[in-house]
Order: sequence, then C-alpha cells, then structure tokens
Amino acid sequence: MKKQFSLLYLVAFSFLFFATSCSKERNSSSDDDVDNFRALVLSGQSIDPNQTWTSATKTSIKVTVNLQSNQAYKVYIFLTNPSVDSESRFLGRATMASGETKTIYIAKPDYATKLYAACLNSDGQGFYKEITDGEVIFDNSNINIGRSQVYYNSIFYAFDFPDTTSDRDFDFNDLVLQVSTLHDNEDGTYTSYLSVAALGTDMDTYLYYNDEQIGTKEIHELLDTDHGVTINTTKITMQPRYIGELTFSTPDVDLTTLPFSVRISKTEHTSKQTYTQSTYSPSPLYVVVCGDTNGKWRWPKEGANIAYPFPGFVSWAINQQTATDWYLTTNANSYYLAPAW
Repeated sequence: MKKQFSLLYLVAFSFLFFATSCSKERNSSSDDDVDNFRALVLSGQSIDPNQTWTSATKTSIKVTVNLQSNQAYKVYIFLTNPSVDSESRFLGRATMASGETKTIYIAKPDYATKLYAACLNSDGQGFYKEITDGEVIFDNSNINIGRSQVYYNSIFYAFDFPDTTSDRDFDFNDLVLQVSTLHDNEDGTYTSYLSVAALGTDMDTYLYYNDEQIGTKEIHELLDTDHGVTINTTKITMQPRYIGELTFSTPDVDLTTLPFSVRISKTEHTSKQTYTQSTYSPSPLYVVVCGDTNGKWRWPKEGANIAYPFPGFVSWAINQQTATDWYLTTNANSYYLAPAW
C-alpha cells in the first residue's frame, strides 16, 4: 500500500511539474514579447496596462431635421467643414425625413475637437452646420452647401505577428485591414466593408471576426496573389482589395473595438496558430487608427518598428490621453512610410 501511494504521489508530482513548466513557458513567451515591445519600441518604458490600443472613441450625434416635408434627406458627419473641404470623407450617415430625430454613431478620432454635419437632399444640395455638444438641428437658418459626391471614411486595424523567419518586428504592417464606416442599407441593417490595404507577412493568414472566417480562402488567395508574397509594404502595387463585409442589425456599433483575430501557418497544410488582441497583452496584436479626412493612412515600411515613422506613438502607448494624433502623416517621418495609394 505504501508503494502504491508513493507511485501515485510521484505521478501526481510529475504531472504538476509538467503543467507548471508549460504554464511558465507560455507566460514567459508573453512576458518576452512585452519586454521586446518595451525595448524595441518604447525605449524600455512601461506600458499602461489599461491601454486599449485604439485611437478613436465611439460617439453618438443626435440629429434633427426640420426642413421641407416633401423631401428625403441624408445627413453626414464630417471631421472638417464640408463647404471648404470638398474631399472630406464622412464618419457616419443616416437617411431622414423632415420632423425626424435620429442618433448617428461614429468613431471619433480622439484628437478631433470639432465635428460638422451636412444635410443633403436627393440632388446633393442642402445645408451644413457645426455640431455643438453632440447635437445638431437642421432648419432654414443653416448655411447652403452643394456636394455631388460623398465618400466613406475608414478605420484601419494594423496587425503585427511573427512570420516564418523571425519574431515580431512591431512594424504593424503584417496585415493592414481597412474597415469602412457603416453603410445604411435602408432596410434596418448596416454594413461595414472590409478591404486589405497591406499584407506584410509570408505566412498563410486567415482573418476571423467573432471566430467566423472572413472570406472562404486564405488572404493571399483572396487577393489573387501567390502564397508568401508581401503587398504594399515597400512600395504600393495594389489598391485596397475588398475581402468581405460585416452586417449589423443596428447602427449602434463600435467600429474601433471589433473582435478580429488572425490564424497563421507556414503553409496551408500545417497547424494554425491563433492570435487575438489578448494574446500579447498588454502589448498589442493590432492598433486601431482612423483614416485622415481623405480616408487614408500611411503605415510603416517593412521592418521599421512603428515608433520610427511615428515618434508620438511612444507617448500615446504609455498614456493614451497624450499624442492622440500620433498617426497623422503630418506627425510622421515619411522616410519609413509606405506611400499612399
């Protein structure tokens, strides 16, 4: 009986030691990644454990239209004055009738101090007004504006994960996903369109939303390119390419915190490693930025960690209340940037 107890104790101890060792190895890997991020990107400084890694905030705008009752109107929310900046992309949109009040939800860049709204009829003619305290009312006292073309703005999810030859280099161009502002389908549903703006990995890469794969193929295949080929990380050779869409039953969606994940493998027939935003926490799998007023963002070139082109990233990574405009081209070192399309 004593021998049996000793044997069981030895097996249990061995199992506990193995499990503990595995646990330490996984934690050590995460710790190593955080240490590398701090050393290579943050010059050894500590990371705010509450950092969300998104540079925009979901914001609601209350809109009321009191205009001619025989017209249908489209209301758009802009970062800049639409009567001055005719190329400005909209952050959110709603279709409205006179006498109606709606809430428009947008991803507001954290650096933005002003927002504008435009209310246009079916001929593209209408009014604009600066938004005050999250609310705007359109009536006949507003300023005339005419716009024949109105375009969606974008939000960019910039991923960084290991490839076949190295650990993470923190250039955040392994996958640059372009997410459009919501399109009102006018049937009670709202759609965001997904496009790949850059692909800087030689790994087979699969994109997931809520654990459901986007598209039916590996991303290189969705882009009609060979496996292992990188795109738009040294020079621009391709326009952003549509790969799928997300449809929601409400406009009350936070486009800055969408639950994306990636699964990568060396080849199609090898096991896949899954990465989520929590995989490397508190260092990020991806950072989220808004497109500029023209809907664009320039990401780092291959191998250049994100603090090279964007020095303000370091301050923001430590405290996201500072350097909130770190990702704008005007604050960047253009030598390290892939050129805009």
